[in-house]
Amino acid sequence: MKVRGIQPIAFMTPYQELFRRNPYIDKFEGIDWGLPGSWARLGEECFHPVYGSASPDADQEIPPKEHFIAAMCRSIGLKGDIRLYPEIFLDADEIRTWKGAGIQAAVVSGGAGATMRMRNKEWSSARSNELVRTLQRDGIRVVQLGTAADVPLDGVVDLRGRTSLREAAAILAASDVFVGLAGALMHMARAVKCPSVIIYGGREDPRISGYQEFCNLVSRPACSPCWKRNSCEYDRQCLEDISVEKVVDAVGETLQEAPDLSQGLSVSL
Repeated sequence: MKVRGIQPIAFMTPYQELFRRNPYIDKFEGIDWGLPGSWARLGEECFHPVYGSASPDADQEIPPKEHFIAAMCRSIGLKGDIRLYPEIFLDADEIRTWKGAGIQAAVVSGGAGATMRMRNKEWSSARSNELVRTLQRDGIRVVQLGTAADVPLDGVVDLRGRTSLREAAAILAASDVFVGLAGALMHMARAVKCPSVIIYGGREDPRISGYQEFCNLVSRPACSPCWKRNSCEYDRQCLEDISVEKVVDAVGETLQEAPDLSQGLSVSL
């Protein structure tokens, strides 16, 4: 919006800390749904980007036919080249605070504390613990992010529920790899250019909700992608198909040959 001459930009969000130092935002507002009407009466343009449509099934999403970011831009009438990745602007001191000695992996064990929990995204905690033990045997320092409601993992630097969102972003920026699920931390990892291994399973399509620069572990049974949040008639076989060995191999490959995250996929609208 900014580079297309739409300015100044006032941004309404409850997460202002994530957008601190963002050069594209001129003013922040907290959530007040009366503001857009007031702005419109003053002749100001108001934009509310959306990427999906309402579903008659409360447990299932109707995804767009293109990447979430492209769909959001299209929904407010933007045209031209669209970069399919977000950005969070941190300074070196914020990142340095969280940098440990040696190789550091940030992990998340689930989404029990999510605003809208989706069990069809969650890998088993038993497998997460097995993964962590394997990484630790390889000399990797493991930091666990997430909420206090998430299952604690063995022997990690446990920061569940102990960081702000911006601190979580800085920890990701300080890490050599993130291992997690499709969700907020995945988007934050891309926003701070942290190489990532994402355990997708079969619920959704990473071409729509994720980033091609990441190692996205998918499983494609006949029912996928279902886009269902919690119900599953097949005992989440798509997630069961993602073994610990597959994830360990993906982490090793990502650490050995980190992707270039300075640039990403773009599309033209």
